[in-house]
Amino acid sequence: MDDITSAWKFCLSETYGPENNSMVVKGQLQKLHRSGHSRAFCLWIIRSQERVVVEKVVPLLKLMCTGNQTDNHVLHTLSEAHRYFVNGRNTVAELEKIKECVGCTRKFILRSMAMLIELVPSHLGDSVARILERLLSEYSQTLTGRERARRVCNQLVDLGFSEVLEDAIGSVAFDTMDSLVQQRTRNNYEGRALPGLVQWMQNFLQDWMALILPSATNDYDNTHSTDATTKQKDKDGLHLQHWRKRLFFRLHESVGNIRKGQLMILIQTFPKSLPALEDLKDCIMSTDQKPEVTSAMREQFTQTMLNAGTITSEILQRYVSVIKMLRFLDPSGVMLENVSGPVREYLRRRTDTVRCIVSGMTGDGELYEELQRGRRKRARDAEGDVHMSGGKSLESKIYDEEDEDCQSIDGYYNTSMRIDVEDYDNWEPEPIDAPRKGGKWKPGKDAIATLVTIYGTSEQIVNEYKGLLADKLINSFGLDLDREYKTLELLTDRFGKEAMHECLIMLNDIKDSKLVLETAQSQNPASPLQNFEAVVLSKEFWPKLQEESEFKATTQLETQMSLYTSSFQKHKHPRKLRWQHGVGTVAVHLEFEDGREVDVSVTPIQATILSHFAVKKKQTLQELQNHLGIKDDAVFRRKIQGLANLGVIRAADSNNSTYETVEHAGEIESASGGIDEENVPANDRDVGDEQPEDAQMAVYETYVMAMLQNLKQLPLEQIHNMLQRFVQTPAYDRTEAQLAAFLSQLIEEEKIELSAGMYKVKKR
Repeated sequence: MDDITSAWKFCLSETYGPENNSMVVKGQLQKLHRSGHSRAFCLWIIRSQERVVVEKVVPLLKLMCTGNQTDNHVLHTLSEAHRYFVNGRNTVAELEKIKECVGCTRKFILRSMAMLIELVPSHLGDSVARILERLLSEYSQTLTGRERARRVCNQLVDLGFSEVLEDAIGSVAFDTMDSLVQQRTRNNYEGRALPGLVQWMQNFLQDWMALILPSATNDYDNTHSTDATTKQKDKDGLHLQHWRKRLFFRLHESVGNIRKGQLMILIQTFPKSLPALEDLKDCIMSTDQKPEVTSAMREQFTQTMLNAGTITSEILQRYVSVIKMLRFLDPSGVMLENVSGPVREYLRRRTDTVRCIVSGMTGDGELYEELQRGRRKRARDAEGDVHMSGGKSLESKIYDEEDEDCQSIDGYYNTSMRIDVEDYDNWEPEPIDAPRKGGKWKPGKDAIATLVTIYGTSEQIVNEYKGLLADKLINSFGLDLDREYKTLELLTDRFGKEAMHECLIMLNDIKDSKLVLETAQSQNPASPLQNFEAVVLSKEFWPKLQEESEFKATTQLETQMSLYTSSFQKHKHPRKLRWQHGVGTVAVHLEFEDGREVDVSVTPIQATILSHFAVKKKQTLQELQNHLGIKDDAVFRRKIQGLANLGVIRAADSNNSTYETVEHAGEIESASGGIDEENVPANDRDVGDEQPEDAQMAVYETYVMAMLQNLKQLPLEQIHNMLQRFVQTPAYDRTEAQLAAFLSQLIEEEKIELSAGMYKVKKR
């Protein structure tokens, strides 16, 4: 008994560990083993090492969580805690040599880790993340940084904080990635950022994570067979592959979120922003952000563009960019359909939308280029059909014939509905997220086809084009007929021959009118028709033209019309002419006594008035009205005032009852009052007519109020610049002084207020 007691005391007095492997210690342990007390002694040793964990390791780890230590102190504290833990683990591992203590190391590790997780504060991960962030910055600089990162991670894994470590690694990796994404995409709207970020992730971030990620499993058995090692490597490989997928998804999600917030800038800079849109397209395909991007596009465009302060042409210009962008991002057309709903509804309520669309298609902008691209594409498609038609089966040709009944609203074949039996391998199902309104899903073809859907059919657009063409043909000088024929051909390809047939006749009328006039002039070189020009209209094919009040033409004009009528009936028998005196615009060349020569464009009535002033330079209004035979005094006075505003005549008395020509430039005075146009519709005003100052400025009040409501507050200069840029109907041509006076009037009316040089809407 004395031998057992002395052996027990001896073992307790020794520092038990792997370094104490002397024969003396082994001999004393053998005594305990033979006496049957070895298991009790092992349990005591394990409990003593667990107390070391609680009394030494836990306080050190808590010290790491205080946040009062520098990074170097935290690393040192972690190393100390790890040293205590490893010494205890190695001490217990020596007991594995005793048969009764096999497996005690695994139990010690599991119990110790459980105590650490329970006793150490949960925000240990914050300290770990801070250290990892520093080590990440050192990783690419020196090999020492890599070794330190690996050592720290091994220490945490040994202490049982694998989950804490993995969460911290993910947090640091994601934060670093988000920061770099923000840096490279924040002001980069015309270049790609995603490929470079993917390369950085693959070459740097993934290597760093592969170095420090803990093992996929925590196996504390001492068996290290070949099969177990192979399985462990396979699990670690799958674990790393899982993290690579997470990084890839997070990178595309982060880039997509930033590009999603830049949509309005990308719209404004389109097509220069196409590289940035390629980033967004890749992100949508990789992370399924289509609903979020669609919602963001709809919200941003609605808030920014669909307001009273934005002119219709500006909205349409941005909308065309949106159409092209969304067709690039989503060729299926689903995103475009979901975004276009509120835009179509808003534009349909604006009275000038259809006119702006037609003006865009007949001008030199994007819509005209879209018409040309559409024609070239259909020509290529037709050429391809010709080349392939010989090899098509009978069944395929039958389907082609049936396609004739499948026309879209803009008049050309909807190729999305065509079925080519020989091309069935390329067939794709309809998008699963396509909005269903009954029938087959029909994605839009291009910008024009999408704009046509604002009204449902092309009829309103075709009618507006007829009116615009008629106005241009009648009132424009030096019109390029070749350009108009080319535009008509493009529109015919788009909307069909039947819809555009009347427009072709209108153009032919202008062409034939010139031939008729040339024939009449050639018959008699000394004829009064040498300075005469008229347009013969086919009554049944022209829209109703705005005509002035009936008036008497001058004797010279009556003679010219009579000669022209005779020549026309001679060559166009049995067709007859009915003259419309008040239609069109007259170009008049005026010469004054001081040598001035002025060219003006006026209405037929005003041209007739000027011809009477050429005979007599000073006349009363009553004399002029009797000459012209106009019964409506208000109409006649508006015509006179319009000429006065042009500076070619002026009132000769205070009652404005007599007018005379302005023969000398110094006699020109500003247009005075005397004509009340407050109740005259804007469309009825003539060339040279002007509204009173207050009435003109009141037109801009809606724009100003909308700007201040949307942008909260603006200085005078910015309001002036925005009005010049966006207000076109009527065109804004005021000075800053005039605008300031108008804003002062709005302040007096308590609609707006001025504070520190900034105008803003007055709160009620």
